[in-house]
Amino acid sequence: MLRNCHTLDLIRCFSITDESVKLLGKCHILDLSHCDQITDVSVKLLGKCYTLHLSGCKKITDESVKFLEKCHTFNLSGCDQITDVSVKLLGNCHTLCLSSCKKITDESVKLLGKCHNLLLDEMLFDDLKN
Repeated sequence: MLRNCHTLDLIRCFSITDESVKLLGKCHILDLSHCDQITDVSVKLLGKCYTLHLSGCKKITDESVKFLEKCHTFNLSGCDQITDVSVKLLGNCHTLCLSSCKKITDESVKLLGKCHNLLLDEMLFDDLKN
């Protein structure tokens, strides 16, 4: 039933699993912030998403980001497993939030500076440890 959904907000829906996300394959704007059970398996299924909020999804890693070429807006704040590798893969995004991503280093800022195709409108790096 939700396969043709355009926009969906599932913030803090703690029971949402990778199995549930299979039903959201064509969703363009999706907020799964603080959905604790979401993993890379879910993110790989969301390749058609233009805006994706995964704030606080602790199980998301760099592995899933490479499947999100069409996504223009990312909120990965508090995704503890995200590293500079993801930042390198996100060179075509417009909006990027990486607040509290503990594995992001100053190397990410350098990487973004070297992205010649970068269309970045807004970037938020705060509360970074490295």
